[in-house]
This record gives sequence, C-alpha cells and structure tokens, in this order.
Amino acid sequence: MEIAKCYTREESETIKLQYLSYVHDGGDLTSSLPKFRYAYNFFTGPEKLNADGIRKKAQGTFGGRKHTFPYSDRTMTHIIGKSAAFIEMIDLVEKISRVKSPALITGETGTGKEQVVREIYMGSDSSGEFIKNHCTSNETLFESDFFGHVKGAFTGATANRVGLLELAKDGIFFLDDISTLTPNLQAKLLRYFDDKRFRKLGDSGERYVDTRVIGASNEDLKNMVANGMFRSDLYYRMHNLTIDVPPLRKRKEDIPNLIKFYAVRFCIENKKDDSVIDRIFSPEVVSTLQEYPWPGNIRELGHMVERCITKEDMEKSYLEPAKIDSLISLDGSNHDGLGKHLKIEIKRGLTRRELNDLFWKSAFAPYVDDGEDFDRKKLASHIHVSDKDIYNAIKRYGLNVQSGKLVRAE
Repeated sequence: MEIAKCYTREESETIKLQYLSYVHDGGDLTSSLPKFRYAYNFFTGPEKLNADGIRKKAQGTFGGRKHTFPYSDRTMTHIIGKSAAFIEMIDLVEKISRVKSPALITGETGTGKEQVVREIYMGSDSSGEFIKNHCTSNETLFESDFFGHVKGAFTGATANRVGLLELAKDGIFFLDDISTLTPNLQAKLLRYFDDKRFRKLGDSGERYVDTRVIGASNEDLKNMVANGMFRSDLYYRMHNLTIDVPPLRKRKEDIPNLIKFYAVRFCIENKKDDSVIDRIFSPEVVSTLQEYPWPGNIRELGHMVERCITKEDMEKSYLEPAKIDSLISLDGSNHDGLGKHLKIEIKRGLTRRELNDLFWKSAFAPYVDDGEDFDRKKLASHIHVSDKDIYNAIKRYGLNVQSGKLVRAE
C-alpha cells in the first residue's frame, strides 16, 4: 500500500518536516518509532532520496539551527505534546491501535480528533486504507457514500458505485460528526457492527467486508442518548473504546511547543527567515498565550501563529503582550476565534479562573445585557465549545433560559 495516498498534502508535509527535524538532530534514519515507520514514503519523485540525500535535505531545511520537536519514545506522527493530559491520551491511542473494535473519539471542535484517529491507524497493523467521511442526516446520500449503490437505485444513479466502507476494507473508516446520523442510519450502522455485513442501496444481496469504523463527535452523546436523540445500543457499542481529546486549555504545558511547531512549519512553507520566530514569540508573549482559554483549541492556535508571523513580519516589529488581543479577537467573518460577540482583553497577572470568568461573561453579555435572542447550540458552534460547556456555565453563573432569552436567576 502507498501510505502517502492516505494523507492530505498538508499532513504529509507535516510528517516530512518532523522527520527531517529528527534526522537533523541526530535521529536514526531507520528508526522503528511508529511516527517514522512510513516517513520515507512521503518523499516521492525528485525527493526520493538516499540516506545522504535525506541528511543533506535536513541540513538545508534547518541549517545549523536546532528545531527539535517534543517527542517521547511513544509519540507518533503529527500530534505534539508532553503534558499529562496528552500522555494519558497517547496511552489510550496505543492500546486502541492494537484492537479492531469500533471506537469513539470525543472532544471539542478544533482539538484534533481526526489526527488522533490517524494516529490509531498509523499505530495499527491495518493493511487497508484510511478513509474519512462526514456524516449527514440525508439518508440517501449517506447510504450511497457509506454502503455504495447499484445502478437505478435512485434518480441519478446511472452506474454501480462501490461504497467508502468497502474501499476501506481491512483499514479504518473514520465517521466524523456521528451525532448527525438519523435513527434509521444509526440502526444500519449498528447492524453492520454485529456481523460486518451490509447491503448496497438498491441491492437485494448482502456483502461482507472487514473494516474498522471509528466515529467522532463534539456533542455530548450521553446526553443525546438520555434525550432520545441517539441510540443507546450504538452509543454503548462504540463507547466501549473511547478517547476524549483534551481541550488546549487543559494542555497548557504544550502550548510553547505547539507555537514553535506551527511557526517553523509556516516559515519553511512560505520561505520566511525563521529568525522572526524568536522576535515575535518572546517568552513573555508565549507565557501570555498560555493563559488564554483557546475556545477554538489547536486549530485556533495554528491560525493565530500564522497571523502573528504574517502581520508582525510585514511591520518588522516586536509582538508585545498588549497587542495579542487584536490578533486573537476576530470579527464575525472568522469563526476560528471568539467571533463578533467576544473581545477579550488579555492582561498579565490574571489567573486561569479569572480568564475563564472573563471568557464566559463576554460570551453571555450580548444576551444578558443587550437582550438578544439566545440559542445555545448556535452560541456553542460560534465560540467553539460544547453544548454541555454552555449548559454548565449557565448554571455556574446563576442564569436561566426563559422564552428564548438568557436572564439572571432571581
């Protein structure tokens, strides 16, 4: 199997960058660490280098500079960390990689759930492909994508189609946003788990295919089960093997290394002098960023790093903590950050609890102070937190929802 085909261009470039860093800093080219097991497959065409060529490329990429990324012996390909929350997650990734049962990955938006599933795939002995698909409530569309269809199964079905489930035979099929599946689709997925058999849309015969299915969701599925919105039997079948990806605010120790990684990658991809990194991200700035709650998690952090380098490099200036707010607080056109309702001023000396209070008060202000109509799910999507987080915050800050309005409890 050509491993490189299973990854997007950005992901393969990330792995190559990490591999070259590892080689540049004295790592063994033939390392058996899982994160580099297939690294050589990402060097194709003119880049298909011999050992000396790879060392020269590593030297040319990093020069005499040290950009070592924080790997442990167990860390895999393209997720980075050394915090207790991260190491605990990696322990589960390694264990779940060794089995073939369905699994569930949970966590807030932007935490890297798909990357975790890819780590499971890379750490497994799967001989098939890694294939991803977003779930949908459109039953015909989902069944056609997932199971495939026969000619004439519905209007527009002009030829037979092999489903993604079958294409991922002996590999891993990743179902993102599994909470959006209708009850009927949930039932069909559960039946497949029972005997690995399925029926193409419009077909009368059953087929057998051994594919491992891993689902992901940023919703509280347990709460959805309690409210009759998600099948309990499907939930417990998948919940048996669960990884809850920690939000970035619970991985505070990882933020400096994540900033470094995204900054180095951005500079290399855009042919920028990486000396700007130390000028822009001073220890004081990094310390300030560690206190920010990061509602958009790692995705927000990566985009913030790119904005900082782009803006500050053009101005040839130093980034000061007082200027961070303008680079994090975004307008309503960009949903990676806090959105148009939130303008958080980052101040030195605030505790994490004070920052958390500031975050939620800013989030609720348009509804409590200005009387805007309150939609919990819409707000959750807008500020990249879970519906459960908002529910708990409403209770914690003594608020109630009455007739579509968020009001202070009497």
